[in-house]
Amino acid sequence: MSSKGDTSSELSVSTDGNIEHEVNQILFPVQQPATWTLLAEWHLCLECKSLLKWQDDYESLQLQSAKIRKSKDDGCQFCNVLCEAAAWAKLWVEDENHQSQDTCEEDVWIETLSRNIIRLVSLKDVEPEIGCLISIDVDYTSDLPHYAIPGCSLSSESLSFIRTQLENCVSNPSHVCQPSQTIDRTRWPARVLELDDNSVVLVDFNSDVMPGNFAALSYCWGSPAELQLKPPYKAIASTVQDLRSGISTAKLPLTIQQALLVCNWLNIHYIWIDSLCILQDSTQDWAIEATKMETVYSMSKVTIIAASSTSCHSGFLDINLHSFQLCKSLNPPFQLTASPLCTSGFHKLKYEGHPYDYLDTRGWTFQEEFLSSRYLKFTNNDIQWKCSAGSTCMCGQPASEDYAGLWGEEHPTIVDQRRWESLVEEFSHRRFTKDTDKLVAISSLSKKLAPEFPTTRGQSQYVAGLWRSELVQQLNCPEFFLGIPQS
Repeated sequence: MSSKGDTSSELSVSTDGNIEHEVNQILFPVQQPATWTLLAEWHLCLECKSLLKWQDDYESLQLQSAKIRKSKDDGCQFCNVLCEAAAWAKLWVEDENHQSQDTCEEDVWIETLSRNIIRLVSLKDVEPEIGCLISIDVDYTSDLPHYAIPGCSLSSESLSFIRTQLENCVSNPSHVCQPSQTIDRTRWPARVLELDDNSVVLVDFNSDVMPGNFAALSYCWGSPAELQLKPPYKAIASTVQDLRSGISTAKLPLTIQQALLVCNWLNIHYIWIDSLCILQDSTQDWAIEATKMETVYSMSKVTIIAASSTSCHSGFLDINLHSFQLCKSLNPPFQLTASPLCTSGFHKLKYEGHPYDYLDTRGWTFQEEFLSSRYLKFTNNDIQWKCSAGSTCMCGQPASEDYAGLWGEEHPTIVDQRRWESLVEEFSHRRFTKDTDKLVAISSLSKKLAPEFPTTRGQSQYVAGLWRSELVQQLNCPEFFLGIPQS
């Protein structure tokens, strides 16, 4: 048996992982009360005993698949779990007698991610990575009611996660995530929606709403063809008076209805949504309000990101939490579950063909995510939370290295040349309905980062997506690095 990194015994413990775990324990609450100690009475091999002891340490080990199968045959009950999960995730193939069909023996990497989640992956050099998550759960109870919502598959555990993260961020002294509190009223949005039972009312933005007493929605309207076929309700001259008086939420597109529902769960009474808070048939109103978007997202209490939604009509709460129950025949007093590795949001990687949430392909939504002091991101198969203190998610996986580098997770207060280039690279992959919107959108990022680039002789360092101090280097940056779409 071998292990990653320096080893003083057969089983290695990552010191960096321990420190990161201790920090996360302070910043973010434990999601699930069940722990691997529930398996204390199981017959376990020495490796599984070490892996599952869980003493607030991240444990990890590297094993050959043949060793796991042999240990299963020798009676280790958790190796049996690993074999069943590996076969489900197609790390290896077993016949009807549960015998491996593989002719070569591949190593697998097993690590504890939390008190109730283990990550099992193949060490084959392939993309995407082959593996799964194994979790242990007890019967979960919550004081949150069950909602019969069209297109919503959220569990009580998911609803609790959503509420707990915001409450923790607001009350946790380790978090310094307060929304922007600009007193310049010219930068405030003109209007916001007030939630009132099953209706919404368009009201003027005022000091009762600010600072940080409203949510903002980041979503995709949809393709021109879809919007023409099914025009959504929006703020225009003929509807604004009805909006001022209050309209039923049933008139609104599904994505917006579900965003209002999330606000109710979070006990937030106001929300800013561009289609209903900017007059869509007024060029003048759009010109004024569009310039305030950077302030809107930085001022909001939380941004709701409908990452998986392809349009305002598709919704975003039907999250695919596909899973497989393990060891049903044992009928234990808890549940062991295998689920796919999450590849969206925090966990996405930079390689051709990697699956993306639809919103991650759009241009304007990039700045909306970047400018928010807090956000809840609803991906195809995960719910993710990020604030100035860090990030956490339902699936329990750590953020990918690509994501951590892009968003400054490793050094969130440092904005250097390399990080700006990474942001531009990501931004250049995004699509805009109008190419002329690109410089307008990226200028919002520059305004947030400008304090990190001092002025020169009173002149701003920022010049149309570039910085004066690195102008020559950036102008010589190759197209492939910037990710410029090929024509």
